[in-house]
Amino acid sequence: MSLVSYLSNPQKALVLGSKGFSMDCVDNLKLYIFRLKLPGDTERISYSISPEYIREKGEEELLNSPIEVEGSLGRIDSDQWILSLSLKTQLGLCCPVCNNFFSHSVCLPDLQRVISHDEVGSGVFDCRPLIRQELLLESDCFEECSGQGCPERKNILKFLEDRKKHEGNSPFEYL
Repeated sequence: MSLVSYLSNPQKALVLGSKGFSMDCVDNLKLYIFRLKLPGDTERISYSISPEYIREKGEEELLNSPIEVEGSLGRIDSDQWILSLSLKTQLGLCCPVCNNFFSHSVCLPDLQRVISHDEVGSGVFDCRPLIRQELLLESDCFEECSGQGCPERKNILKFLEDRKKHEGNSPFEYL
């Protein structure tokens, strides 16, 4: 069972393991699965990571807030482990209507992944690609900059109405 102690810097967390060792923030993304010896053994996961450990070049505006990770890793049998995570963060999205950037709260409460022995022959599972992928999938939504819809939407509606007026008969309409 891991205990988490947050430092004064909220973007960096210190994890204290059962043996009293500490790991850096980058190590938090790596799970040492062979520490779970018997089926039914679990390890609690709880940390906050800086987005710079997750994002790649060009994703600075999208991933710019600390990511809160909670969950557990459990051993199912001799060859499989189950990883259950919940993620919370703010994504920097671009409004599809007015192209202004805004923050959007993201909460993924039930992210689960089965890890097989074949995937982690070294005994280390890196959570970075999994967390990044899930956050990128959430960033593909069509959220608008205001909760009630973008104020600029009225300009687009006028354009769409004008376009309908100019629709004529299409020769391919009945194919």
